[in-house]
Amino acid sequence: MAEALSKDYRYFDENINLRIYYFLGVVHKGLHPGQVGKGYEYFQKAEEELNHLVHPDTSIIAQLYGMLSDIAWQVRDLDRGMKYVQKYKHLNEAFEKRNSIDPEQVMQTRYHLLYKEVQFLREDQYEDAIEIVKEAELYYEEFSENDEIKLRMASIYNLTGEKFIRTLPARSIPYYQKAISVLNNPSSSYHLQYLFNLGKASVYSGQEEEALLYINELIEKGSEVDDNRLPFFLFLKSLAYIRLNDFDSALSITKEVIKDLDPKNEIDLVLHKGLSDFQPSSAPIVNINLLSRMAMEFYNGFKNNESALSIANALYQLGIHEYSRSIKAAKVTPYTKTMYEQLVGGILSTKAQLKEGDLKIEDLIAFSENTNHKYLWTNHKLNHSQETFFDKKLVARESSLREELLELKQKILSDSSQLVHSDIFEIEMEIEKIERQKRNSNSSYYLFEEAEFSMDDLTSRLKHQDQIFKYENILDSTYLFIISKDYRKVISLAAKDSLELQVAGFLQLLNDPHSDLPDLKSQSTDLCNLLFPEWPVTKKLLIKADGILQFLPFEVLMKNGDYLLAHYDISYLSALAFYETMSNSKEVANALFVAPSYSKSVSNEQEALRQKAYDLSGAKNEVDRIGKLIKGRVLKGKEASKSSFMEVADNFDLLHFSMHSNLNDYDPELINLVFHGADEDNRLYLNELYGMRLQAKMAVLSACNTGVGKVELGEGLVSLDRAFAFAGVPSVVATLWPAPDQSTSDIMFHFYQKLKEGNSKSAALSASKFHHLQMQAGTAFEHPFYWAGVVLYGDTSSLIFGEKQNLSLTSVFIFGSLLLLGLLFLFRNKILS
Repeated sequence: MAEALSKDYRYFDENINLRIYYFLGVVHKGLHPGQVGKGYEYFQKAEEELNHLVHPDTSIIAQLYGMLSDIAWQVRDLDRGMKYVQKYKHLNEAFEKRNSIDPEQVMQTRYHLLYKEVQFLREDQYEDAIEIVKEAELYYEEFSENDEIKLRMASIYNLTGEKFIRTLPARSIPYYQKAISVLNNPSSSYHLQYLFNLGKASVYSGQEEEALLYINELIEKGSEVDDNRLPFFLFLKSLAYIRLNDFDSALSITKEVIKDLDPKNEIDLVLHKGLSDFQPSSAPIVNINLLSRMAMEFYNGFKNNESALSIANALYQLGIHEYSRSIKAAKVTPYTKTMYEQLVGGILSTKAQLKEGDLKIEDLIAFSENTNHKYLWTNHKLNHSQETFFDKKLVARESSLREELLELKQKILSDSSQLVHSDIFEIEMEIEKIERQKRNSNSSYYLFEEAEFSMDDLTSRLKHQDQIFKYENILDSTYLFIISKDYRKVISLAAKDSLELQVAGFLQLLNDPHSDLPDLKSQSTDLCNLLFPEWPVTKKLLIKADGILQFLPFEVLMKNGDYLLAHYDISYLSALAFYETMSNSKEVANALFVAPSYSKSVSNEQEALRQKAYDLSGAKNEVDRIGKLIKGRVLKGKEASKSSFMEVADNFDLLHFSMHSNLNDYDPELINLVFHGADEDNRLYLNELYGMRLQAKMAVLSACNTGVGKVELGEGLVSLDRAFAFAGVPSVVATLWPAPDQSTSDIMFHFYQKLKEGNSKSAALSASKFHHLQMQAGTAFEHPFYWAGVVLYGDTSSLIFGEKQNLSLTSVFIFGSLLLLGLLFLFRNKILS
C-alpha cells in the first residue's frame, strides 16, 4: 500500500513512504511489544527510504532511530544500538538549531539521549559513563522538578552503577544509592530495580549480611505487587547464601525460583527429573540468562560439592531446553550467542554429572549447529534486503499486500462484517501465492531460512568409512567433537587464546614460501598432536573448523614424519548439514572453464600468484589442459567477461575459474572474482552470487583466498564458497591463500584426471596434491605453500562425466554412417515389398 500511495502523493510529499513505514512499525511494536519481528522490518524499510529523500523529515527520523535503538537494546546488540543513538543525537541537534523549542522539552530530549548513550556503553567503558553522569549533573538542579528528567537522572545513575558491578562492585554502590535517592518513590517499579541492583552490588562486594536486608525488603515488596521480576529477586537471595557457603539455603531458594518460573511442571534439580518438560511462561531470553547465571554461581560457589555440580548441570540443561524452543522464532544476536556459549560451556564443564535421560553429546552437537546456522543466517539477512534473493516487483507486491492485511485486521475491531473477512481471505490467498512463487524461484533461500539440523538425519546419511572432526570455540576454550556412524565424543583441547597464538605462528610459516621447512614441520607436528588427541579411524576425514582454524589446511599437519595428506582424504564442511548433500544426479554433461586475460604480466610463473591483476599463463594453460581432458566450453582471454559468464552460468554442470580475486579484509562482502578487463563492471561480487540459481555439481575457484572471510565467528557466510553453496552448488574447491600460478595449474589438472578415473572429489584432490609433493621432492616447490592451500568444501562424492561431451569427430562420423546405412536398408526393403 505504501508504494500505491506514493504514486499519488509522493509528488506533494516525498516523505510519504518514510512516514507510512515508520507508523506501521510503531503499530506492530505496540501490538507485539516483546517481539522483534515485523515492526523491526518496517523500521528498517523506513531507514532505507532515507537514501531516496532530498529533504527528509528530521522529526520522524529522530523518532525512527529512537525506535531502532530500543529494538537493538531488546536483543542487546550494543554496537548497532550505539550507532542508532549517535544518529538520533546528531539529527536532534540539527533539529534544535533550526527550530525554537521550549527549554524544558529540549532538556527532556537531552536527558533521554544521555540515558541512551550510557545504556549502550560496554561494561569496560565505565570512565565514559562517569563523564556522561557529570554532564547530566550540570543541569539537574534547574530541572529537578520535572518528573521525566528526574527519572532519566536516576536511570543514568543506575546504568553507570551497572558498568562497575562486575569488576569493581563496591564503586557501583554509591550510584545505586543516588538512583534511589533521586527517584524518592518506594512504590515505583524503578525503586525495586534500583534496590535489586544495590543488593547485588552488596553481595558482589562481600557485604552479604547487609545485602540480605535489602533483598528481603525487595522480595516482600515484589510479592505484594506480584512483580514479574520475583524470580530474579529470589535468585539474588540464593546468591547471597552461595557466597555465605550455605548450600541448603541456596538450594531451597533456587527451587523456589524454578517453581516461580514454571508452576505447572514438577522439576527435580537433584534427581534431574522433568528437565525436558520445563516450559516457563515469561520471556525466553530473560529465563535463559537467569538459568545460566544460577548454574554458574552454583558451579563456582561449591566446586568440591558433587551435589552442587549436579544442580549446576541441571540448571544448564533447563537453559538449553528453553533456548532450543525459542531459537526457531528468535534472532540470534551476539548477546544471545554468548548465552549459548555459556550454556554449552557449562554443560561440558559439568558433563560428569549427566544422568540417564539427560542431554547427550548428540543433543549438544545439534544445538550447536542450529544456533550457529541461525546466527550466521541472521547476520546475512541483516546485510541483504529481500531484493537480493527475489524479484523486486514480487517483494514490493508482497510488502504492499501485508500492509493492506494489517489495516484490514485493525479494521475488524470496529467493523466485523463479512465483506472485511472476505477481503482478508483474498489477500491471504494472494500472499500464499507469492510465497509459492518465491519458493519456486529460490529454493536455497528457504533451505537456509528453515534449516533444522538433526543428528538422526546426519547419522542416517553418515557412511561407515567417514569421520567428522568438529572444532568449536566455546567461551575461553576450544573443543573437539568426534562424530562417526556409531561413535560420539567431545574433548576439551586447549585455551582458545593459546591455541590461536600457536596456529597464527604456524600460518605465518605456511604462507611464506621461503620459510624454514624443518621449523615448519616441527611446528606442524606439535600442532597435530594438539588438534588430534585421538587419531581418525577412517581414511576419509571431514573437518568442521571454527575461528582461526578455518585458515588451516589440516592435511599439512604431520604425524610420525608424514603429512596427514599421505594417510587421509581430508575435506571441509562449513556446516554439518552440508555433508553429502548432492542429489542422485552426479553426471557432468557439460563444463564451463573461465580464464580471463589482464593487461599486466609477470615473468616467474612459479612465483606468480593469483592475486593482483596481472596476466597468468599458468591459468590459461590450466583451462587448455583440462579442456582437453574434460570437454566443455572455454571462456578465455577477452571472451572471459562477466557478462558472458552471467549469460550462460546456469547451463553448466561444472564451473571452473582460473583467475584473480580481490580481497577485502575489512568487509568480506566486497570480495569479488575478477573477469577480463578487471574494471568494476567485470567483477562478480558476493551479492550477485547469492542471487544466482546454478545447476553445477561443483565450482572450482582456482583463485586467491576464495575459501575464507573474516576469522570472527559469524563471518563464514561471506566467503565465496558459502555464496556458491547458497546458489545451489554442493561442492566447492577453493584456495586458502594467494594461489601460486604454475603449481595450482598442475594440481588442478591431476585433480580432474583422478576425478575422471572415478575417484571421489576428496580422494582426487588428495592424490593430486600428493602427486605434486612427490614430483617436487627436494626442490623449493615441495614447500606446503605451493600445494596445501587448495581445499575441498561440501559434498565429496564422485562425479560421472557424461559421454555426450566426449564424442569425437570420428565417433560422430561412425554413428552418422551407421544411421544412414540403416535408413537405406529400410528404404530398400520397402521398395522390394
